[in-house]
Amino acid sequence: MYDISQMFTDPVLYTSTREERNKLTTVQELLSIIKSRDPCKVLITGNGGIGKTTLLRYISYNWATNSDSTFAGKILFLVNVRDIKVNQTIIDAIVYRVRLKNSLSKNRTHIKTFIENHKRDLVILIDGLDELQPAVDIQMFKIEDLEDSTVILTSRPGFTETLRKHFDIHVKVEGFDTEHIKHYITRYFKLIGKPNLGQDLIATFYLDSDLNHHWRSYYNNIFELSSSPFLLLKMCTMWQHYQMIPSDFQYFFKEIFRLILNQYINRSDRSTMPTKAVKDFDSITTEHKNAMLMLGNVSYIGLQKNVFKYTEELLNELMGQETLNLLLKIGFLYKDEPIAQDNFTDAYRCPHPLLSEALAGFYLSNEIDTLGLDSKECKKLRTNPHLHMTRIFTISFLGPNADKLMKHWLANKASNYYSFSKYFKYVKEENEGKILKSLDKDMSPKMKIHVEHLRDSFKQYFSGNNLHLIQLLKTFSDEISKNMYQVRNNIVLTIDESNESSSDNVCRFVAHMSILLKLYQVDQNNILLSSDNYLIKLIDKWGDKALEIISNEWKNYSLSEEIRSFVFFEDDEPYRHINGSELCRLFQILPNLEIIKIRFSTYNGLRIDSMVSECKHSETFVRLKEFRISFQNLSSINGSSLGHILNVSRDLANFNLSSCSLSSKQITEMLNEVDKNYLKSKENFINLEVNDLSNIDRDLLANLINALKVSDSKDPGLSWKRHHLSAKQLHDLLMSPWRYKFRWNSLILDGVDLSLIKGNTLANIFIIFPNLTRLSMNDCNLNGTIVNDMLSECYKNNIINKGDLKSLKGNDLMNIHDKSIIELFVFRKNISNVTLEIEKLDFHNFIITFYEYIYNRFLLQNLTDLKSVFFLIGFMMGGYLNTLYTRFFFVFFIMVFTHYMSRSEFKSNFSDGLSTVC
Repeated sequence: MYDISQMFTDPVLYTSTREERNKLTTVQELLSIIKSRDPCKVLITGNGGIGKTTLLRYISYNWATNSDSTFAGKILFLVNVRDIKVNQTIIDAIVYRVRLKNSLSKNRTHIKTFIENHKRDLVILIDGLDELQPAVDIQMFKIEDLEDSTVILTSRPGFTETLRKHFDIHVKVEGFDTEHIKHYITRYFKLIGKPNLGQDLIATFYLDSDLNHHWRSYYNNIFELSSSPFLLLKMCTMWQHYQMIPSDFQYFFKEIFRLILNQYINRSDRSTMPTKAVKDFDSITTEHKNAMLMLGNVSYIGLQKNVFKYTEELLNELMGQETLNLLLKIGFLYKDEPIAQDNFTDAYRCPHPLLSEALAGFYLSNEIDTLGLDSKECKKLRTNPHLHMTRIFTISFLGPNADKLMKHWLANKASNYYSFSKYFKYVKEENEGKILKSLDKDMSPKMKIHVEHLRDSFKQYFSGNNLHLIQLLKTFSDEISKNMYQVRNNIVLTIDESNESSSDNVCRFVAHMSILLKLYQVDQNNILLSSDNYLIKLIDKWGDKALEIISNEWKNYSLSEEIRSFVFFEDDEPYRHINGSELCRLFQILPNLEIIKIRFSTYNGLRIDSMVSECKHSETFVRLKEFRISFQNLSSINGSSLGHILNVSRDLANFNLSSCSLSSKQITEMLNEVDKNYLKSKENFINLEVNDLSNIDRDLLANLINALKVSDSKDPGLSWKRHHLSAKQLHDLLMSPWRYKFRWNSLILDGVDLSLIKGNTLANIFIIFPNLTRLSMNDCNLNGTIVNDMLSECYKNNIINKGDLKSLKGNDLMNIHDKSIIELFVFRKNISNVTLEIEKLDFHNFIITFYEYIYNRFLLQNLTDLKSVFFLIGFMMGGYLNTLYTRFFFVFFIMVFTHYMSRSEFKSNFSDGLSTVC
């Protein structure tokens, strides 16, 4: 075995930040970015086996061995998502896995308290979001309770769409490219002392030649697999032993199975294990093959629920202890570490997720080939979202008999056609003719008619190519995945060139193309991949005719029920003919519509008003979860139309109306249309930023505040100014503080003139916002008297207790009471949460008062909370001292230091206080 530092090779990484998208990045560059943004939230996505887990373990290794300084001084935890239980938080999972000695293991409270109090020092690596247990809430991975910690989360694609906006950096792991493959092969064979074998493999793969594309063509999908570090390791091992690499999935994984078996045979005692080496897959002993098939059955059961770890109880039930022991010896299974030291439940897993999926495919292909699967089981295999790789392996292992599975996909439904387009590529070219002939034989006469209609449309896209429909679907699917934008542009060009005589044919053509385009959008779980502009372009040109043909064709192929989203951003050249009524008719075709994102460049409010009015008497908006019509001029819309959407869309989680030029009158009309109890019961779902809310009355505003949603997940505070709210509205709410309670923990009043609100009234902010941990009052035209009165009222009523005052920059505080500022720091319970930024302060008097306070409170009364003293020292040194004051302060500091040097309590308090300053 070799440690990870010896074999680790940088994968291909593409990083996206708020400033830059899809930048090719090395691991070291990524770590530098993370270090510069401390704390930082990183989302890493990539296919199974592509190197995500290896990357996290490499980061962990470097931290543990001090090989890298990125997380020096931090506490690093590696958490597997599969180990997080129902009702646990991420911190609970960490605490549960900490290994404690003796009686400490019975009480983990102090560990949890320590972690909670040191979040700034934590680096949490969370591996495998795609292995999340079904009952565990995915929303916890928004990591809002870990905003002070650095968090790195990995996942396969398709599980993170709702989470991406909560992360600073998105990293896509592409595995190894040609250069990385070459580098890995060189290191592997150098490490085993056979560099010449490595050069032979490099030559075989044409990695040193301009002809390497020939190798990719010959090995087809195997080249994609070589980007996975796990599978490239297996390729190197195959070459080490056999000097050959199979050229397709079926034979490649059969060779992996053979390799694992031969490694087991070679290390076994020949006297007790006389079995000879496996020369080819068909010569595997019945005992070993049956064991693999039983494990494949277990894998298939687990994969249906996205589970890769199996309990001993399940394994014994399905295969028995003897077979389990055999699989452990061979290396197809290994005993996984327990979930925690005090949990002794045995669990097992395959060495890699792809091996589980390959074994499941091997089992299914054997079942289909020998016994056959019923239609119900085949439908489950086709539609389960967790079985993508299992489908690929099943088709590959079936080889020329793949029609035995695919004949169950013969239904005139859009999703079935999409399955053919996605998976027929894994049929070997020499087997295509036999399989297609068999499928044609099993196809019903009615379906053949629809197939010919589809074939005519796809032949038109490919300029008359005379292939079978399934081959055309496969080719079109490849085009979409390579260049979605070019495909859409080609369709739009066809629409532009259409005339009256060809209009029916073009409308049908677009409707057929949309089958794969819309389902690709659903499959990738990313609605932005497939803008629906081409559909609007068609309706804009051919109006009712286009709508009727689209509706009929979508119903013919059961596409309407599959579509969940509609995305349309109008180009610079507006579509002048389409109206709200036509949009409504389009949406009414889609009974399961959940997401609408539209933006017009002209005629905005009138179109949307018309659309909503037309849809009022239907169930168009009932299932909506997101409705985004932001960044357009809705000044002419009737507010009650927007209220209707809120009233009927009770599952709405994001109603984004930001930057829509809405007036207070329109927003009032919207709110008056909505049931008040419903509005008060919902939180965080209406975005009204950069609209005019300045004249909404107090009670309506109070109903709205908890429902408001903000765009910036990195600064999720309620900004008074971004909503054009006024100081008078704040004053009205503060005058009845016990009537209202708002959820926000961050309130940003920057730039709002608060000079006419009394300080004791401002103190009520902490009553109506009881969860407040951040209050920013920069440039609010405050004076020292107002702030002093506010602080006095807070302390008098004991309503400041957790670091609420954040910033007072840009205010004239010359006449603030010095004792108020000092009390704010010295007697704060959670002093480390406070950062006070003050300008225009009478610093001379402040230092004198500070000296008197510290001398009386700390030196004479022997108080030991030096953490507070050092924190205030850090505040004073933050750019506010000129040279004279600096000299004075250091004299004072030395005096305090000398006084405490002889005291035993000083050592611990000094380190805590000094770390707070730093």
